Amino acid sequence: MENQDQAILAVLAQKLGRVPQVEYNTEGFIRALYLMQCFSSQVPPEIGQLQHLQLLYLGENQFRSLPPEIGQLQALQSLDIRANQFQDLPAAIGQLRQLKQLTIWETPLRSLPAEIGQLAALEGLDLADNHIRRLPAEIGQLRNLRILRIASNDLEEVPAVIGRLTNLQRLLLGHNRIARLAEAIGRLKNLEDLYLGGNELQDFPTVLLQLRHLQQLHLNNNELREVPPELGQLSQLTWLDLSNNELRKIPAELGKLEKLKHLNLANNRLQEVPAELGQLQSLEILNLANNRLRELPASLAQLSHLWELDVSNNLLRVLPPEVEQMEDLKLIG
Repeated sequence: MENQDQAILAVLAQKLGRVPQVEYNTEGFIRALYLMQCFSSQVPPEIGQLQHLQLLYLGENQFRSLPPEIGQLQALQSLDIRANQFQDLPAAIGQLRQLKQLTIWETPLRSLPAEIGQLAALEGLDLADNHIRRLPAEIGQLRNLRILRIASNDLEEVPAVIGRLTNLQRLLLGHNRIARLAEAIGRLKNLEDLYLGGNELQDFPTVLLQLRHLQQLHLNNNELREVPPELGQLSQLTWLDLSNNELRKIPAELGKLEKLKHLNLANNRLQEVPAELGQLQSLEILNLANNRLRELPASLAQLSHLWELDVSNNLLRVLPPEVEQMEDLKLIG
């Protein structure tokens, strides 16, 4: 079998015009194969004969399609096909029952095959920087998925079947065209990190208030006009980014977020911030730049862990002396 792997490697090198980089397992079989900057637009079908292959990297090429033989790689755990010219994926990809990580970046890909739902072992699905407009309903079958990244695509909605992914911990949907979220998102009880920056949200998605384990929430670069006071009930939040919206005020209840370390409210239309922000005893960074603030509450001086405060480009004439006298504070503006 070892000689067969070597023979297959020789065929790949001949067809691709480049000798692939490989790693071997303890028995001498190829366990990892790296094909980069090859001189071919086709992935040779012989690749499907590497029965011990666990990692396949096909990034940074001009490949236009995957051969159906890709489905023969029954030991494969990681497949990375970033930076290619794939417009679709073969149905055979659903045969990769051991696959744990699938990465597809920077391709013309517009859709996923229904067979994607057969990847029962998948834990990470990274689809950033493609042209995906919708997700197949079968994506809801990926019950072991921990990380789903679909940033920088053409999504207009998130299908309700996403709510079936109850083991999901990170959901990254930034820089799409999403204007609303399905109520089923509220079923993601293990979700810790949600990125929705750079979308078209005008109203705060109240379904987010059900995500009580959420630690990071990014809603920057949307069109939000207000946030509800119930946001202060997401007690596990350590990072909250509401920058680059249309906010005119923020609720005093945000002061209840005792674990919050990073709060970004820059580039809104805030004329004041509530004194209750002084209760954020874990806060380390507070960004209030580019608003319409005329004064700051003296209670900010109670933020004993605060080391950076940005108040640049506001209408402030003076700062509370208590704030100016804070030790070890990097004051911007």
